[in-house]
Amino acid sequence: MCRRRGPLEEATTLWRNGLLVFALCDRCAASHDVVFSPTPAGVEMRVRRRSSVGLVTQEVPHVHSSR
Repeated sequence: MCRRRGPLEEATTLWRNGLLVFALCDRCAASHDVVFSPTPAGVEMRVRRRSSVGLVTQEVPHVHSSR
């Protein structure tokens, strides 16, 4: 999940069969809620931002056709 490189000692990690499958640095963990749940196939992860994301929209200009 985390796009920032850093030492694994400063991250929450999930390993499966000796492979790193999930890493979340402390910085990102401060702004996300992460829930791990066991499933018959393995582990389900749900990640949600704690703060809302602001989206900027722009109105599409209207083109008037002259017929």
